[in-house]
Amino acid sequence: MALSNNFYTFRPEVPINDLMGQSSASTTTSTSFVQAGYGKTATPIRTGRFLIIMTILLGNQTAGDGAKAQLSIGTGSAPSSGASATGTVISPVAEVISGAANANKTVTLFAAISGLTLGVAYWIDAQVAAITGGTANYQILGCTVVEI
Repeated sequence: MALSNNFYTFRPEVPINDLMGQSSASTTTSTSFVQAGYGKTATPIRTGRFLIIMTILLGNQTAGDGAKAQLSIGTGSAPSSGASATGTVISPVAEVISGAANANKTVTLFAAISGLTLGVAYWIDAQVAAITGGTANYQILGCTVVEI
């Protein structure tokens, strides 16, 4: 097991990259997707296939409004929080509607992706947006990447 860039790389039969740690809580008023700015990377070393599981806290500061999120992946510099949506979207959209102001809910985003280039670092992030209006709240609580 090696510790690198705030995540562990295990090298068993099936490599696992556990991207430990949370992102800072943030907000957006955009109803178009923007990047959450997680800033973590994983590098395929054997198969070029990842199973990605990300847990994110979503809500809205306005009752009756909501927030939505989806996973994205890419190479190069990881996008910052609030940056225009970039990379390749790899998951369905998860949506929550706040029954009360700041009634945040935990959602899990997941995707299996193949065709990744061995030895190339890929950033993993969520894209987030407000639904209807208001100010969407979001915070990535954690992400696990398994090379399958």
